[in-house]
Amino acid sequence: MNGMRKFVFFMTAIMLAAFALPATSATNTKSISLSVAPGTLTTTTTTITATITNTGNSNANSFEIDWSTSPQFTVLSGKVGSGPLVFPTPPGLKGPAYSRLIFTQQVPTKTSVTITLNVTVTSACAASSIDWWAYAWTGAPGPASQSFTLAPGPYTTSLPVATNCTLGFVTPPTDAFIGYTITGTPFNSMASNKVKVLLTQDGGVPPPTIVSLNSTPSTSACSISGTATTDASGYATFTTLMSSAGASFQGCQLTASAPGYSPSAISAAFNILLKLGDLSCASTGAADAPLVGDLDPRSTGAFTGNADSGLVRGLNSDDASCGPKVPYAFNYDSDNKAVTLIEDSLSQHPSVEYIILWPPVAIDSDGWAGKQPCVSWGVTNPQFFSDPVYGCNGVGSDNTPSDYVPALFCLSNNVDAGAAVMPDIPNVAPYAGNSHLQFQPTSLVPGNKAKVCVAQQGMTSANGQVQYWTKFIDQSDTGIRLP
Repeated sequence: MNGMRKFVFFMTAIMLAAFALPATSATNTKSISLSVAPGTLTTTTTTITATITNTGNSNANSFEIDWSTSPQFTVLSGKVGSGPLVFPTPPGLKGPAYSRLIFTQQVPTKTSVTITLNVTVTSACAASSIDWWAYAWTGAPGPASQSFTLAPGPYTTSLPVATNCTLGFVTPPTDAFIGYTITGTPFNSMASNKVKVLLTQDGGVPPPTIVSLNSTPSTSACSISGTATTDASGYATFTTLMSSAGASFQGCQLTASAPGYSPSAISAAFNILLKLGDLSCASTGAADAPLVGDLDPRSTGAFTGNADSGLVRGLNSDDASCGPKVPYAFNYDSDNKAVTLIEDSLSQHPSVEYIILWPPVAIDSDGWAGKQPCVSWGVTNPQFFSDPVYGCNGVGSDNTPSDYVPALFCLSNNVDAGAAVMPDIPNVAPYAGNSHLQFQPTSLVPGNKAKVCVAQQGMTSANGQVQYWTKFIDQSDTGIRLP
């Protein structure tokens, strides 16, 4: 009896074991690993091998190899063994930043498959690499066929690093109003010559590279930053660069940097200016903001009192249109008898009239009799040197010539007349042919229209003294005037 129980127990154990074995042998694993060679590429590399190894016990019939896109790396085609060429199709299953080669209906394999990729490789100034990923299926790719599991990577290939990587400003930033685009032309946010940086790599054009601009020092009040990507010629152009500072700042500089480029490029110093207000062509011709000072240049009569000023914008501009409000800054330094008008014309060429009431002078020391104010336009940071013989056309102690000429008189006192109010620049000294005027501003060309003129000039007796006043009409778009 005991023997029978032992036999039954033994037979049951055998039967259970026999039932379990097929289940174990029927389990199919789906896993792969990946290797890519060579691990470091050069500009002479033309082929790469990517080997997908089947680490499970299921047959793989379809494969996909994905790689991250890069301007330095291009896959032209690929093939398995002596099979037909297959061409890349973005995006890959890995995501939109990847491209792929996909191979379907391959000979079933439980070992490995090697894909040969035909590639072109270029160098870049910053170190970078290509990321790889692989997929395998028992049947056709897609949701109907579960992908094999790829062993953890990373799977990367290093790209070549270039030498002699340089960058520099070709169009540096210039003076601008806060909140308006900084360009290569002072106080001209609409100028076509935007701030531009050129990148070179081994003397040639680099692949697309992101260039960053930041104010120097980073804590300075100029508060300017921006990024741009180089074009096919290696230029990074900044079309919306502007300052967000809350106050004027002198001596701002920008530093241009890009990954792998050393040293960084630092621009020449420039200024950012908080505008005083906006000039508009209202029906009265007045500025939207209150007049600077208490005087109205459209009024007539004697002007006396403390040194003062005032300005308005004409109803018409040179192009007979009156568009957006023009940001401006105006300063009258009565102690030094210096006047500054700066505006960003927004490509409108506005006509602005302003009156200057000069400080009274004693009659017996009147040095102004018979003199015209000195003016300058179209010159960045003009230099003024007076001379007893040449007047405005003096020379500094270092032999630097003045950038000023005596103001010409307007053809009328009509600020609304546009260009018709401006006189022609005469072909006589000191406007031309004066060897003493060693520097001839490009805006000062005989036969062309002047851009600043005197509309009226007078003098009034003031308590035993004499007080001069001058009305200017200004169409220079931006500039600095000094009487």
